[in-house]
Amino acid sequence: MAITSVGLGSGLDVNTIVTQLRSIEERPLTLLQSKASLVDTKISAYGQVQSLFSGLADAASKLSQSSTWTARTVTSSNSAAVSASASSGAAVTSFSVEVTQLAQAQVSASTVLPAGKNLGGGTLTLQLGTWSDDAAEPFGKKFVPGGAAAVDIKIDAGSSLSGVAAQINQSKAGVTATVVAGTGGPQLLLKSASTGEAMGFQMTTADAADPPLQADEVALSTLVLDQGASSMQYATDAKAAINGIAVQSASNTLSSAVEGMTLTLNQKTTAGAPVQVDVKDDTASMQKAVEGFVSAYNAANQMITNLTGYDSTAKAGEGGSLLQGDSTVLALQNQMRRMVGDAAGAGGVFGRLSDIGIGVPKSVGGKVTSTNLEIDSSKLKAALADVGAVRSLFTASTDDAATEGVALKFKRMTDAVLGTGGTFASKSEALNNQKTTLTKEQERVTARVDNWEARIRKQYSALDATMNKMNSLNSYITQQVEQWNKPTQ
Repeated sequence: MAITSVGLGSGLDVNTIVTQLRSIEERPLTLLQSKASLVDTKISAYGQVQSLFSGLADAASKLSQSSTWTARTVTSSNSAAVSASASSGAAVTSFSVEVTQLAQAQVSASTVLPAGKNLGGGTLTLQLGTWSDDAAEPFGKKFVPGGAAAVDIKIDAGSSLSGVAAQINQSKAGVTATVVAGTGGPQLLLKSASTGEAMGFQMTTADAADPPLQADEVALSTLVLDQGASSMQYATDAKAAINGIAVQSASNTLSSAVEGMTLTLNQKTTAGAPVQVDVKDDTASMQKAVEGFVSAYNAANQMITNLTGYDSTAKAGEGGSLLQGDSTVLALQNQMRRMVGDAAGAGGVFGRLSDIGIGVPKSVGGKVTSTNLEIDSSKLKAALADVGAVRSLFTASTDDAATEGVALKFKRMTDAVLGTGGTFASKSEALNNQKTTLTKEQERVTARVDNWEARIRKQYSALDATMNKMNSLNSYITQQVEQWNKPTQ
């Protein structure tokens, strides 16, 4: 802490003198701070390179995955009738689909409840099952109960139609209900919970013996399904033919009819006009994955070039980059460049990246313009006509690391340098240790300078006190001399 009163006795500008002297003493501290700042900048630079290597690792991992090379694209000649999707397990194939019937839920209306009337008490029973054709039945349909037990719903006397609908919805009988106010009066509209002929249902009612009907009630037994109404829709399965092979499903989504594919039936097809479904390799997504790898490689390679390069046009002493001569990142870059040029794919149709249109541009006038990779899109697209061969170039697994697939080589390399104890972890630890050492050294220098300043200010304070005393003595002697020299009266 500065002693601002120092200098009053001596007349010296002590604070300015001490400040200037301190700046000289602090020169080692300034140098240490510059070194620490440089270490921080290097830590940041290594962080950027590490991040780009993480991106390269992700891109290489994607190329090494089987799902990348078994991706499929599906087209339908009439997606309004049949749409389709395929997983990576689907075969490359073509087939036709004819749809003769769609799966649907049963939709039925009850008889009309007279206006202003409620229902008497009793039991409403819902039973799931199937409706089959039977000319002997009144409406040409016979109900066959399914395996699920019938659900009985107790209806209290005086219940409204809305109250009955609510009870049906709460019963979990596989049927939903709502009330429709038709021109003839309110009716229950019932629908099976899902599609398929096994989701047909029958509703029956039985009146309770007690209590007797009131004037504003009608018997519950008058509430039955109106099978003769045009709103009656029977539950059905979907029926189709795939290349002439009959298939049937309770749903319009066929997830197991063709292995690895899902077909969605949207409408019946015209007789003699089947829908053509084609399954092909998704070479567009494969090309995108390859381009993603090249982009990630170039980003990491260019960053290292920028951090380690030398600008010959810069001023003297200013041409060096932050990591110029850094053996760690240069070794990584050399390893990357060597790997993209080496043979790979275990001697398959394509043995090097250059075989599929990926390589470093040729020099211009004997001068290399860039070490980044470039893609000949036309050549890559042509190579992908043989997906298996391109896949082998990237994913071939061998006992020899020198000839395994390119993606596997880069995945192994990036896993090693990014992992615990890898290149980046070791370098980060070394730089942080260096920063810690510089921080401690700064603290030591600061403490030494603080002690020096306290000592010098103490010395100036003592000098100031002595000068003050001498000035006082001088003033006294001067006064005495003047007194002596006065003439006597």
